[in-house]
Amino acid sequence: GRCGMARLHRYVRSFGYGDITGVGLPGEHTGLVQEFSKWNPLFSPQSIPIGQEIAVTPIQIVAAFSVFCNGGILFRPRIVRGVISADGETLVDNSRPIAVRRVLDERTAEQFRKEALVETVTAGTGKSARLDEYQVFGKTGTAQISRGGGHAYEPKYVASFVGGAPSDHPRVVVLVSIYKPSKEGYYGGTVAAPAV
Repeated sequence: GRCGMARLHRYVRSFGYGDITGVGLPGEHTGLVQEFSKWNPLFSPQSIPIGQEIAVTPIQIVAAFSVFCNGGILFRPRIVRGVISADGETLVDNSRPIAVRRVLDERTAEQFRKEALVETVTAGTGKSARLDEYQVFGKTGTAQISRGGGHAYEPKYVASFVGGAPSDHPRVVVLVSIYKPSKEGYYGGTVAAPAV
């Protein structure tokens, strides 16, 4: 709420939420980000940052999180690096990254990754994602699944962890989301972080 509602909306959109990533898979969804005019000044500044009033796809999360690995730039994700014919001719070359936009300045992205995202793993909710060989960084998520219709039943959750490594020169980002976890609780830090 401290950054202002209009600025928050700009950041949500600049990280790619509400747009397709352009990954090239059929049926990719934009997720859900309400138009700014529909944001509620009393509730939206508090609910949007914790993941309410918004719906995002896993590929959007990975692309947005990778901004902290790529010097503050949002890149278009790719599934296939390239296609080579039987005789060795390059038919499709997706090996060069395509920048969508600058989201943060390089120093801010690096500082956030090396401090806040590393701290999640060293001392916070993502401790179970630690590795001896590499400094992992990341963010946990625990989302309650809407009950819909007001039925009285046990709430269900999606437990998530998105992480990367190594923190000094990121080479990999991984997202694990577990829908309705049934064992070991339902928090992203306890259910999804160990898998990452």
